[in-house]
Amino acid sequence: MQVGERSLLLAMFALSGFITYSFGAYLMVYCGAYRLYSLVHGFEWLRLCAGIFWLVLGFQIVNALWLLSEVLERLRSGEFKAET
Repeated sequence: MQVGERSLLLAMFALSGFITYSFGAYLMVYCGAYRLYSLVHGFEWLRLCAGIFWLVLGFQIVNALWLLSEVLERLRSGEFKAET
């Protein structure tokens, strides 16, 4: 496969990254931040712990995906070489 060649496989890889990013953002915003926001109406320790857990888990997913994309970009640009 040549650089710049379009294929279904590359499109699926891009889509899988977008799905993973969307899931991490969903965990951060809806499951994490919204639960923390709902503490305004009534404080519960379980809701606080669950909100923090989902916020951290969503951030870890989004951050890991960002790091993966940075490594691939630096490999492509030749900034560092992968040892085989």
